[in-house]
Amino acid sequence: MVLKIISIDGPSDYYKLSDFIPSEYLSPNLVDLFQKKLSSSIKSIVVEYPYVDKDYRSTYYNFYSKRHRSYDKFCFRLHLFEKKFDSEDALSENADSYQGSIVLRPTEVTSLGRTQLSPKAIRDFKGFICESTFENNLMGIPLQVKCFPHIMQDTDVTVCAHAVCWMIARYYSEKYAVYPERLLFDITESIKDISGGRLIPSRGLTLGQISEIFSAIGFYPEIFIRKLYKNNAFFYDMLYMYIESGIPVVAAMNKKKHAVALLGHGPINSTFEVLKGLDDDLICTRHLIEYLIINDDNSLPYSFMKFNEKGERNTGLFPYTYRDIDGFVVPLYEKMYLNAENVMRFYKLIFDSGMIIIPSKFDRFLIRIFMTSSRSYKSQLRNSKKIDFHMKMAQLELPMPKFIWVVEISTPKNYDEMMVDYRWVIDATANQYEKYPFLFIHDKEKMIIHDRAIDRRLYKVSFDSLVQPYELYKNNLRGYL
Repeated sequence: MVLKIISIDGPSDYYKLSDFIPSEYLSPNLVDLFQKKLSSSIKSIVVEYPYVDKDYRSTYYNFYSKRHRSYDKFCFRLHLFEKKFDSEDALSENADSYQGSIVLRPTEVTSLGRTQLSPKAIRDFKGFICESTFENNLMGIPLQVKCFPHIMQDTDVTVCAHAVCWMIARYYSEKYAVYPERLLFDITESIKDISGGRLIPSRGLTLGQISEIFSAIGFYPEIFIRKLYKNNAFFYDMLYMYIESGIPVVAAMNKKKHAVALLGHGPINSTFEVLKGLDDDLICTRHLIEYLIINDDNSLPYSFMKFNEKGERNTGLFPYTYRDIDGFVVPLYEKMYLNAENVMRFYKLIFDSGMIIIPSKFDRFLIRIFMTSSRSYKSQLRNSKKIDFHMKMAQLELPMPKFIWVVEISTPKNYDEMMVDYRWVIDATANQYEKYPFLFIHDKEKMIIHDRAIDRRLYKVSFDSLVQPYELYKNNLRGYL
């Protein structure tokens, strides 16, 4: 039922929530967080109680109900709207201004439960993120929001790593039917490694246990540890490749004793200023990104992590820096066999192979590497207006696996205009030791097609005229600028 509709004219109005919501659900610190983080565009909050939250109930029946202290079985749920209204009758006509929901649990220590907020609900948010569509229901009215899910640890059943695994699992279960929904307690129970002691109350998780969680719920995870790579830049390039692929990852920070979800990145800066301080001829586009988008269970969704050397390391805006990351776990689909490390090594071999020719008059190139589905890739390819027709048709007709790696190469000027000079497509199911794991490569004068599925032959086709720059691929992440 709708308990109250609160108008928000300024940050101080969030204190009105305390008049209706007990402190074990809503602490003063959480109200302060609402004031600092929620956008000024939020004009109305609908307070719902009692609300049955399935994630909280999973921990309630398996843990909280066994405590001597009694806990309420019900939760409060807050619904945020961009339009101002004061009547339940106006809910339906204001559904288009819905910005998401926040569940408040009676766990007192950290009470922020399942949170589904649009990035538009967060103050000063700009960036590109993974997102899925979630649907809530209030008084029989369906309310949709596009977001990446978020939750705080409860410090008993779940710690930060559990919370991050839940966020990623819930994102995938809403976006793809192949992944079943997992509740909070399901995440905790997925761990069979008890060498460190009891699982509840939890003392924290290792990268191996995080990988075990993902394996238990249908993923095929890869673990990358920074100290195993002599070149830190190589490690960060790989991390960025998965983020650019629209694959959220768990980042572990050992010194911080913390884990966060990496789910996107900030706006793309101009190449002009960024390239001044770099000497390489082939430059990963991660250098154009000032910060990563993270879900940190110590805050509301969509916080920032510093991702370059400019500016201060740790500030209120950037509580973490990419140098804090000691390792990360990537939850992959079964048929994503070729990992980022192997793709990084392979694309450089193409430059030295003599199969394609890159004009030497351009001193520097920007390299953007990502994975995507062949279905999504061909969908954008078909709608591309500037790509050479023969090159387009050759790729549309070429049999491709479910997932592919894509290497995009641009001059700085063209990248600033969101254009690509060269694009190479690599089979994500290929073996790392294959001589030709690519499906399609080209330079300005010719393309080389590798039909790996049928006759396993290479076809070299010359263009009638020099290939001109065409549109970058953009389907993996959604931008809010």
